[in-house]
Formats: sequence, C-alpha cells, structure tokens
Amino acid sequence: MQSPLARAVRTSAASSLLVAVTAPATHAQVTFSIDNHGPTIGAADAFFGFPITEGDILTPATGPPFVPNGPALGAPLPPALLISVGFGPPGPGLAHPAHAACAGHAPATPCPVEVDALSYGLEMPVPSTPTPPGTYWFSVDEYAVGFPGPIPPNTASEGALGPALEASADVFNDLGMPVPAPLPPFAVPPGNTAVIDGNGLPSGTGFVYPGVGIVEPDAPAIPPDVGDNLDAVDIDLMAVVFPIYYSLDGPFVDPLNGFPNQGSAAVLGLSGADVLTAVVPGAFPAVWAPAPALGLDIAGGPMSDDLDALALWENGTGAFEPAPAPYAWLGVAGPPTDMLLFSVRRGSAVIGMPDSMFGIPIEEGDILSTPVVGGVSPFPSIFIAAENLGLATVRTGTPGPFGPFGDDLDALDVPFPIFTDCNGNGVPDATDIASGTSADCNTNGIPDECDITAGTSADCNSNGIPDECDIAASTSSDCNGNGVPDECEPDCNSNGVPDDCDIAAGTSMDCNSNGIPDECDIAAGTSSDCNGNGVPDECETDCNSNGVPDDCDIAVGTSMDCNSNGIPDECDIAAGTSSDCNGNGMPDECETDCNSNGVPDDCDIASGTSTDCNGNGLPDECEQIGVNYCGPATLNSSGLPAVISAAGVAVPGTSLVLQANQLPANQFGYFLTSRNQGLFMPPASQGFICLGANIGRYNGMVQNSGASGSFCVTIGTASMPTNPPQPVLVGQAWNFQCWFRDQNPGVTSNFTDAITVQY
Repeated sequence: MQSPLARAVRTSAASSLLVAVTAPATHAQVTFSIDNHGPTIGAADAFFGFPITEGDILTPATGPPFVPNGPALGAPLPPALLISVGFGPPGPGLAHPAHAACAGHAPATPCPVEVDALSYGLEMPVPSTPTPPGTYWFSVDEYAVGFPGPIPPNTASEGALGPALEASADVFNDLGMPVPAPLPPFAVPPGNTAVIDGNGLPSGTGFVYPGVGIVEPDAPAIPPDVGDNLDAVDIDLMAVVFPIYYSLDGPFVDPLNGFPNQGSAAVLGLSGADVLTAVVPGAFPAVWAPAPALGLDIAGGPMSDDLDALALWENGTGAFEPAPAPYAWLGVAGPPTDMLLFSVRRGSAVIGMPDSMFGIPIEEGDILSTPVVGGVSPFPSIFIAAENLGLATVRTGTPGPFGPFGDDLDALDVPFPIFTDCNGNGVPDATDIASGTSADCNTNGIPDECDITAGTSADCNSNGIPDECDIAASTSSDCNGNGVPDECEPDCNSNGVPDDCDIAAGTSMDCNSNGIPDECDIAAGTSSDCNGNGVPDECETDCNSNGVPDDCDIAVGTSMDCNSNGIPDECDIAAGTSSDCNGNGMPDECETDCNSNGVPDDCDIASGTSTDCNGNGLPDECEQIGVNYCGPATLNSSGLPAVISAAGVAVPGTSLVLQANQLPANQFGYFLTSRNQGLFMPPASQGFICLGANIGRYNGMVQNSGASGSFCVTIGTASMPTNPPQPVLVGQAWNFQCWFRDQNPGVTSNFTDAITVQY
C-alpha cells in the first residue's frame, strides 16, 4: 500500500491535470505500442537507432502541437523509444527477459514481448453525468468496418470497407454521451471521429490530421502487414511515466486470420488478462489486477482471455480496489475505488458471455468494467457498448465481411479533456460542427468562424464564408487559382480582370514580377521610366545597382563610359571586362600608356616594371635619349654586362636621369662624364673607361646597387663636374659612364658601357 505522502503526491498530480485543462492551449504527451505484424517492427527508433519491438512504449518523434512529443502533420517515421519492454535503450524499462532476443526480429515472426494495453493510472475518472465528445479515445484493428458516422474521418471511412484502409493506425474518439453510462447498444446515436493519424499525411479519403510516425495504409491481410496497428495508447497532460500499468499478450490463435498471438504473458507464467504493473524502471512484471477479479479467465479457464485495451484511474493506494458498481471511483458509496475500463481481444473466451450489468453478450468492441457486485453474471460489466462508439457487432447483426466477428477495440484511453472551444461558447468545436451550430465548409475540424478569426482562412468579401469555400461553390471566381476570390484582387487598370491574370495572359507585362502590370507601376510612380521606353527602370540593365538604368547613368554623367561600350566604367572594372590597376575608377585602356605595353604608366612605375628616377610620373624608358657605345661592357660578378641609359630632354639647363642596370648586387658606384670619348683600362680594375680627357666625376652622388643591381641619379646640366666645371651648351655632345665596385673574383671595379647625349 502506498504511504499517505505518496497518495497525496498522486492526488496532487491529478489536481494539476484538472487545472491544466482550463488553460488556453492544452498539450499532451502521447505514448503507444504497436502489434507484431507491421513494418515498423525492427525499424530503428528515432531517438536511439534501436530496433523497435511490439513490447516497447513509443512516442512520436515530434514536438508541438503536442508537447514534448505528440502527433504532427507529416510525422517523421519511425517513432521513438520512450520505455523499453526489456532493459533498454532506454533502460531499464519493463524488464521482460525475452526482449534481448526479440530486438531486431522481422515483422510477424514469433516473439513473446508484446504489450497490448497501457496506462499510467492517471485517466480521468468518468463522471456520473453526460459526457462531452472526446471522452473516450480508442483504436481498432485493420478488420474494423464501423458504422457510417456524421463526422468523417471515422472508423467507417478509414476502415476495412472504406477507401483509406488506415483505421488500424488511427485513434478515434466518441461524439459525446448525452446520457450517462452504463450504456447498452444504441443508447446514443453511433459515431466517432478520427483525431490521431498514423503518419500525419492525407488519407485515401482526403482528410489529414496529426500523426504519430507509423506506417499506413494497412489493408486486411494475413500477416505480415504492409501497415502498422496501433495496439495501446495513453494520452496524458503530464509526462508521468512510472508506475506503469499494462497487459501482455495472450497465447491463443486469432480466430479471424488464424495467426497466433504472441503469448508474451504466458512465457512469464502470467495471463494476458492480468493487469500488470512496473512501479519503478527495471521492476519485473507484477500482477496488479488478476484476471478473475476482472471477470476474465472464468469462461474458458486460465489464459483464455486477453485484455487488450486499458484505461485506469488509480485511486492512490497502490493496491487494486475494484469498483463494485459504476462510479464507485467517485466515492459515491464509500472511499473512492479504482476505475478500471478495458476491452478484450477477439478470440477471448468471455466474448459472447452475458455481461454482469445488462446480461447481453460481450463483444470485442465493448468498453468493459469490473463485474457488478450482485450482477447477472460473474463476467465483466458493459460500461459503453460498442455500438455507441460507432463500432460494428455480431449481437446487433452488423458484423463486417470477415466472418462472425465484430470490430475489435484494441486501444483505449480516457484522458482529461483535450479539446478546443475556439468560439468560446462552452461547446467543443467537434460538437458545434456535428450539431450544425457551426459550419465547417472546408472539413478541417475547425468552425468556419474560428478559421476566419484566427486567420487560418481568409474572408476577403466579409460574407462570413471562408474564401476557399466561396470559390469551391463558384460563388466567387478565382482566375489565377490562388485561393483569393477575383473580386478581392487588385485590378489597377480597371479592366475587370485581376492584375495577375492580365499578366498571366500577356495582356499586361510585369517585368519586375511584383504582380503589378508595368503600365500601372509607371503611372502610379511606383516605378520610374527615365528613358521613356515603357519599361520600369528597375527592369533595365543597372550594373552598378544604383537604381538608375545604365544608359541613363551615362547620359546624365552619373557614370563615365570612357571606352564608349555602353557600360559604365565602374561596371567594366567590377566585372573584370576592364582592369583598373591603380584603383582610380578609370579602366586601364583609357589611361596613359607611353610604352604601349597595355599597363598604365603609373602602374608600371608602382609595380617596378618601369623606373621613374626623376619622379615625374613617366617611365624612364619613355624619356630615353642618347646613343650607347663601347658595349657590351666587360661581364661583372653578376654574370652580365652593366648597361647605362639616359632619360630626359636634350636641352641645356634641364636635368638628366642617368641609370645603371645589371650591376652586381649591393655594390657602390657613381657616374663619370666627359665631352671626349676614349678607351683605356685603369689599373686594379677590369673593364674599360670609354671617356677621354677631362673626365668629371659625380663622386658626391655615390649610390648602392642594392638587391636589384641598379641605381639612378638625376643630374643638372648647368655645371658639369669637369676641371674646371662647365655648363652644357647647345651643339655639344656629352658622354657618360658608370664606375662601380666589383669582385670578379677578387676585389676590383668595373664599368658599364657608355652613352652619348647630343644637345
């Protein structure tokens, strides 16, 4: 028995659930299991990549609208492991010893670990009053046919005789019980509607609702099946996990398809009709409610029945305290008991036996409860007969085409209210729609007025009908098929045709693809047309992205076009059509290039391709004067003959640039000059002086050749360093040569060739 503290904690949890349902947005965690037959068996789960088995408790691998993991449209496949039937992952789980050998087995191959009923003991205690739609959530198998109901999708539209064949993966709920249970057959109009899908994709009936990540459709067939069967489900407003209440599979053969059940209870010496519990992770299965206490395993003896759906409100004592009569769980005649609602699997021996409440034959689609004390039989009592849920039965002559079998309700939950009342009238939306209080022209399960208020649907003409329904009914036309009635679309040229339809038909152009005819853009000033060609400027070529067409930029001088190719210079440069080595925004082909090498002069100088000893911005080679003689000079230690050049203008009084190249690196030297030519080799030197008498020396302008092996100087011509100094005069010829240090191989000196400049 639980301690008073534990009972208080559990009761507090229930109170929290009751508070939660009053919140504006209610979320739930959905957990479930699947049977042995479908393709998700053996698939790698979404959280751990571990093979899924029929005993694992799963959860959708999604987030909102259910939190933390609940159904979603287009739910990713497969689902995720939440609790292992064995020791994980995630561990340690339900501790079934057969799990390790079963992990990874193929669908429809024997493996005795199947969990086919599930609860955390926190279901809503059913009140003794009429209940609203969505009180009972349940699933069926692939053989279910259902009753045609007022709110599709339902077991009929999604079942074995409908076009979808998806019922086995779906969860349905009731349409409300206007009179309190217990309810015999047809006590209320039959019906149900689907609320959770298998994969969250549109079914064969066209309906789409949130899914849990399992495979559908699943047509009736001998296993293995092409789709999955959701075999147990629990929907709670809190992520409560332990204690877990569950049932394992019975050992008998399914009489409809001849396929044996898995016998996951029998291998542990337990009955498939027992309600088991795991108080903590890793606890070995313990019997919480034995089958005979539920009125099971009586008609056919031990292990003859299989409990395959479970909804439980555990009263907090930790011990099973069955309800002797309906609503004893509310404390109407003493301390509250447990509320235990369940169903039994097709083939159970108790099917066809008289129930203890009404004395009518029990069906596999009934929601049952514990036997009524003093009832008409020792068997379970019918709480909600299958017909009230919209399920077919044998007892009322409405079985499906698969033999004498009714629809099998194989998963059950009674969650605290999880419904929406978007219009705030106190009536669940599904009831508003079913009763006609609210229209739902787009059959999305949301009253039209809420679709419009929430913006889910537009109502551009304010007629209270979602636009998509106006269009579907041809009350409004929709020439472009965009879901907006034509009367609500822009028509800037007032021709009675929406602008985008004008554009689509070619009646108007829309070069900027803004949905507005070009003529309207220009007329409204939304677009300019600087060249008056009827094309909005933003559609013209605008290579510099300044919002002005290129031809207008050039015409007004905003951009230059030095090469007259119709493209602004900055675009030629940006595109690499023109280079701009100095970054001054002018294409190189428009710059001064005195040596015609395709490179602007200042770039030649900056890169060292050309020298500019006098710093006048012109490469020295463009100013060269004079005639070289006495060459080639004697090879120096660089392996080359040194060369002299002169640059400038041959006008007395102007400066002259002298340059020596091909010198040995890092050697000193200076220039010589004379009006006379000569030829002699000075002692302790190599090479020849090519100057004659009265040689002037520029020894005050000693230079070092550096790493480049060259240097230059700028000299004046007003006073040449001869003895005595003299100016350069018109008609004179002056000769120049460079003398430099060398080591070839010993320390010595050497000379360039010589040059004559005629003034």
